[in-house]
Amino acid sequence: MVRMSLARPIAAVILLGALFSGARGEEERPPPTTRGSPGAAPPAEVTRAQLDAIAKGLTYLASEQSKVDGSFNEEPAANIAVTSLAVLAFMANGHTMNRGRHSDSVARGVDFLLRHVTSPAAATGERPSGYICLDADEQSRMHGHGYAALALALAYGSSEPRPGSDGRAEREEIREKLARAVAVIERSQDETGGWWYYPVRLGTTSHEGSVTVCMVQALRMAREAGIPVRKEVIDRAVNYLERSQDPTSGGFCYSLTTRDRQTYALTAAALSTLFGLGEYGRDRMVKAGLEFMDDHFEASFFGYEGWFFYGNLYAAQALWQAAAVQKFEPHWKRWWPRMRDHLVDDQRTGGYWPERGAVSTTGTSSAFATACAVLILSVPLQLLPLFQR
Repeated sequence: MVRMSLARPIAAVILLGALFSGARGEEERPPPTTRGSPGAAPPAEVTRAQLDAIAKGLTYLASEQSKVDGSFNEEPAANIAVTSLAVLAFMANGHTMNRGRHSDSVARGVDFLLRHVTSPAAATGERPSGYICLDADEQSRMHGHGYAALALALAYGSSEPRPGSDGRAEREEIREKLARAVAVIERSQDETGGWWYYPVRLGTTSHEGSVTVCMVQALRMAREAGIPVRKEVIDRAVNYLERSQDPTSGGFCYSLTTRDRQTYALTAAALSTLFGLGEYGRDRMVKAGLEFMDDHFEASFFGYEGWFFYGNLYAAQALWQAAAVQKFEPHWKRWWPRMRDHLVDDQRTGGYWPERGAVSTTGTSSAFATACAVLILSVPLQLLPLFQR
């Protein structure tokens, strides 16, 4: 078992969250900080227009949250995934379950996720205990489970008692359900080291790169929050991702058995996950992957590949983290100003972003696009431990 601590990054989030507690009105903005350090000078990557766009996006998300169940998606097709991403967007800007102007939105979103963790009594072969799912949600599946586990891990790491609540019982509920969610991920990893769209092992041909990335990020944050995670599970997943890179193009493949399909989104997702685990040392692999992203950026930017928000959410993480190594920094410097300014310009009246590309076929609402856009714009703030170099 491996345990790491979120104490330093979470302390920064909590402290920064305090800065929001007295803020009022639609002009609330996240504090310009870098490396999660309160009061630090804003990095060059951060602009006032960017901060304004983030604040308006969060206000929009809060207005779209269901007053009935706390979810953020007006369509049920991807309710678990979209709610999880919206919760992450708030936390990426210093809001927690008990601090910040949007603390109530975070708390109700987390409560929604907790209510949909399958209980031992309701478990079946296809819906094991700990699986985070919703009957009407036909899209989230293991992607949604991974995003939800990630959100719960960060909520657990940053939670303090809410006024009038039993803080100890609340934290224990999150920990217990998160631990069961982690167990679902560990048990459903197949022999290749990858994961599939469902929480069961279906053999050596049922695995996929984007699901694998989602599981690894969730496991990483759960581990850092103090939830035991088996080291061999992470090691097998890293090996899977490394083997999924095409040696000719540098891009990462859909799966080990579908090697002719390499995309910008999959490459960004794989690199961001490897960097998050500290895997910077494979120069040839990293260089080839970043060059593949450079070559395919235009296709993603203009929507030819689809999945604009999904792909660029991972691209923001991958390129930001790669820039920690000086020789890879130019990739970030070329990409970021164009993406940042495009998102600022593309935000619509009311604070939302419209769907783009293949996302429009999934039944998700603009809450998905808005949550992803806010997360992309929030990466350089580094208030979310997932975004720290």
